[in-house]
Amino acid sequence: MDELIADAKANKISMAVFKPGKLIDFVCTPEEDKEWNPLQLQKIRNLSNQPDLFADNSWQETFRNIPKLPYHFSYRFEDANGKARQLRVLDWETGSCTGIA
Repeated sequence: MDELIADAKANKISMAVFKPGKLIDFVCTPEEDKEWNPLQLQKIRNLSNQPDLFADNSWQETFRNIPKLPYHFSYRFEDANGKARQLRVLDWETGSCTGIA
């Protein structure tokens, strides 16, 4: 786990598969900000409105933002060395599986 973190900080990797030594808990905590950040949302809208010269841009006609999940999800676990860790889940599919989205 320490090696994965070091490689991510050094921009050597951006994604990895990690098998914890022991799963302790799945944590669900309320999100403080219930709505998307308006400035970030505007940036996304601006980028999505720029057509791609060499692609089919019809997706822009139906593009919409999904509601923000009102929770953060994370796993608490021990790595292979027995060190307790907690990692946040950033995958939107976690929220869709909960029926919250």
